[in-house]
Amino acid sequence: MRVAVVDQIVDGDGSCDVPFSPCLEDPEQPLCKYKDQIDVFQMDAELAVGPVFARHIGHRLYRGENLNDRNMECMLRLMRGQG
Repeated sequence: MRVAVVDQIVDGDGSCDVPFSPCLEDPEQPLCKYKDQIDVFQMDAELAVGPVFARHIGHRLYRGENLNDRNMECMLRLMRGQG
């Protein structure tokens, strides 16, 4: 599985792709253990025009893997009255 993250940040925000401890000290942290399977795109939150733009960027990170779009799954459940 591969995970793509669109991180909309402002000055002073931490980066979501930096582990709490260095990987040499704690290699079992998910960001260390699965670093080859996590893609993070950081953008200035002021340039973001809402969650739709972030989803567009996230879809642009797609590289042909099996797609599991949790946002779309939730929307479909709500539309079917299952949410």
